[in-house]
Amino acid sequence: MDWGNQNEISEILTKEIIHIPSNKLTQILKKAIQKLGIRSRETGKPISVTAYRFRYTLGTNAARQKAGVNVIAKLLDHHDTQNAHCYVQSVPEIAQQISSIMDENLRKYADAFQGRVVKDEIEAQSQIKDANRISCVEQDCDVGSCGTHQYCRDHAPIACYLCSKFMPWANAPHHLVLEQLIKERDDLIAMGCSLEVAAVNDRAIIAVQQVIAACKEFNHG
Repeated sequence: MDWGNQNEISEILTKEIIHIPSNKLTQILKKAIQKLGIRSRETGKPISVTAYRFRYTLGTNAARQKAGVNVIAKLLDHHDTQNAHCYVQSVPEIAQQISSIMDENLRKYADAFQGRVVKDEIEAQSQIKDANRISCVEQDCDVGSCGTHQYCRDHAPIACYLCSKFMPWANAPHHLVLEQLIKERDDLIAMGCSLEVAAVNDRAIIAVQQVIAACKEFNHG
């Protein structure tokens, strides 16, 4: 087979022999990852990819979207539904992993909050002249100051908790922001949204939790 010959490719696409063995496909995927320079955030090394990993991700994402075993089996080109059940069964485990962001022991390792706690607006403005006040409109409260005068399109105050320029006030009601985010998350799950959608602000939730802990340490040493 000459993969550079367009005529051969067009002809072969109509036949079953187009199916590449999984080990061959894995080789192609690994070469693509190396060529693109895609690396893991955790290890800094090229991401480990296999043909099976792509199939598993497709099946799992379908299950997250509440697809039934028949649909999953068709997506993966299975002749029956016997092997499709494992994807549906794995979804509660994934939900548990996502919910683990609320676990205090794990939360401290996720450095979501990159800013610095200040006593109040007076201290913030003593360090950054005319530092902008950051409000939470939904909760009718102020939570901190912005450490830059640059124009920002990010959604305040949620994005602020993830920003290194954020200066949360030590006695601001950050718990109200946390309650709002958790309620929005729970509402999305109750509405039947996918876990990906429900978890969109999970890192912000972690950041707010870390701000609350940092403020407690700031106030009580």
